[in-house]
Amino acid sequence: MYHIYHTEGIILASTATGESDRFFQILTPDLGLIPVVARGSRALGSKLRYRLTEYAHIDIDVVRGKDVWTLTGVLPMDDTPIDPRAYGSMSDASMMLRRLIHGSVPSPEIYTDTRALRALVSARSIDDTEALLLAFRVRILAVLGYAPSDTDISTILQHPLTDACTAISPSSRARIARIVSQALLETQL
Repeated sequence: MYHIYHTEGIILASTATGESDRFFQILTPDLGLIPVVARGSRALGSKLRYRLTEYAHIDIDVVRGKDVWTLTGVLPMDDTPIDPRAYGSMSDASMMLRRLIHGSVPSPEIYTDTRALRALVSARSIDDTEALLLAFRVRILAVLGYAPSDTDISTILQHPLTDACTAISPSSRARIARIVSQALLETQL
């Protein structure tokens, strides 16, 4: 008998495999970034088909396999669906997370920030999404141990990811962007 894990997650990426399967990278608070296969999810009669969209916030049931997890059930969370205009921001965040996170290591902080980013860009409550993405990158690098110490960076890290994180002066923003770029280069990932 297999153990069924029940958790919530955000779909970061998906790839079509086989005739009707789909492979997902799902970020969860309890299991970390996990590879998941949804068998038959692309079939026209599949109940999973319309719930498994990129950047969706979902409630999932998965079973651990040798190399990948298998999706056994999915329900949409009571969250607003992502605004199509926010796909670019979520795509940037997703690429960074998939680049830096390897293995299924639980990280509730990363999940919380990713969920906050999704909610903020979906609601379009922030005009400056570049500043929000910069604050997100700083917070993720800090959680993973790559962020250098800096007064502006410590200000971003003191509070949760909200509209207030974007209140960074343009000169500080350019300097922080250089620091983030250098930290990403130094990760060698």
